[in-house]
Amino acid sequence: MQFSTAVKHYSILYEMPVITKQGKNVLANDELLKTAKLDTVMPNIVLMRQPGGNSFFVEGYSLVYFMDSEESANDMKAGKLPYKVIPQGTFFSGGNPITDVWLKKFHQPGQEHILGLIEGNVMPDRIYIDMMSVRPQYRRSNINTFMVDAIKRNYPNAKVEFSAPTEMGQSFIKSYLKS
Repeated sequence: MQFSTAVKHYSILYEMPVITKQGKNVLANDELLKTAKLDTVMPNIVLMRQPGGNSFFVEGYSLVYFMDSEESANDMKAGKLPYKVIPQGTFFSGGNPITDVWLKKFHQPGQEHILGLIEGNVMPDRIYIDMMSVRPQYRRSNINTFMVDAIKRNYPNAKVEFSAPTEMGQSFIKSYLKS
């Protein structure tokens, strides 16, 4: 898959935080991730966007990853880590792709550095989020908010739309639209 990286990478301007778990708290260096600013975690976010359509992916098909460290974000940008996509086929076997994505059977070495991901389509006037998921132990730390805000920063005139959200997704959307 040939992607362009549409996100400006801020690692030169900001020290990239290492995301860790300490008890129930998720930290970006020594700061609670939940209260961090987008600029603080922007270097941890990798946006890959299909620049033009091909036989498999339409123009704008996008994957957004929230990574745990500078090294893993740089490795993802350089193509050294395998992409992680939401296993949509689990719908047909009674599974839930939003949570199944984190199951061991869908894991490849290196993907443990991915804490959150979004699949969708990003165009200058529309951001369509098909599926989004955060690793269970990192939920409620604003990772989805950071990823959506990173896309919005790069496409400020685009309207955000969500496809058939789960109950958790509906809760996120309601909270996101309030802020």
